[in-house]
Amino acid sequence: MNDTDMNDTDIPGPPEGGSCADTTHRTAAAVADAVRACPLVAGLHPGDRDHTRTDHPDRDPVLGVRLDAGTVVVGVVGYHRTRVDDLARAVRRAVHGLHPDADVTVCVEDMLPAGPEPQ
Repeated sequence: MNDTDMNDTDIPGPPEGGSCADTTHRTAAAVADAVRACPLVAGLHPGDRDHTRTDHPDRDPVLGVRLDAGTVVVGVVGYHRTRVDDLARAVRRAVHGLHPDADVTVCVEDMLPAGPEPQ
């Protein structure tokens, strides 16, 4: 997908009376919840230098999710027996459930030894 394929409505703008920071934080939190609900995901991860995060001046950051001009970057921890491509596909599917046209980058930051049985 290139820049001309992106739709400005992929990630919602601020509601009337709200701020961009509020909307971005709520959107990132919704993405985080959707990704955490994936059975192949053990958790979210902000990366080695906390680059994958969404900050807000008055709230705790959403670690493991970054929204950037139509792109959603998600840092995840998976389970050792899970294929990385299956993990990435599950994360993209979860994000696309909220933002169908967003470009999704999945960073697999770590793998834990236990988890669901492979399918």
